[in-house]
Amino acid sequence: MEYNMGQVDAIAHIYRLRQCLGEGTDIVRWWKMPTGKCYFIQSITGETIKKNPIPKIITYREINPINFDIMLQNLVLLNIMEFQMDAEHGIMTNYNDFYYVALENGSSHSFTLLCGYHRDPRFNQIIDILQKNM
Repeated sequence: MEYNMGQVDAIAHIYRLRQCLGEGTDIVRWWKMPTGKCYFIQSITGETIKKNPIPKIITYREINPINFDIMLQNLVLLNIMEFQMDAEHGIMTNYNDFYYVALENGSSHSFTLLCGYHRDPRFNQIIDILQKNM
């Protein structure tokens, strides 16, 4: 299996970019190819003075397409496509998150979690769904 960080030929995917203060950038992605195969990858780029640090792959594996579909279905049931951005800073923690979800029908949605906090009550359910499938 090969992975291209700039891959654009997935028909559905879930992407999370977490900026951890003092620890670098953690990227987690689940995606489905036109062949139906699904994959999961996690990489981290530590903070450095270099302009373009090379990501270190922590986990990269093929995942069950049924599990991927169930994960997307659960996110849709939580109305992920209607999820609202948090305009206010809340509890200060040590990371910011960016999420992007793209479905096979072409619809997509993204949202930002500033300072590790979000007021939408569905957010914790969304995180649980993603963490169970990492």
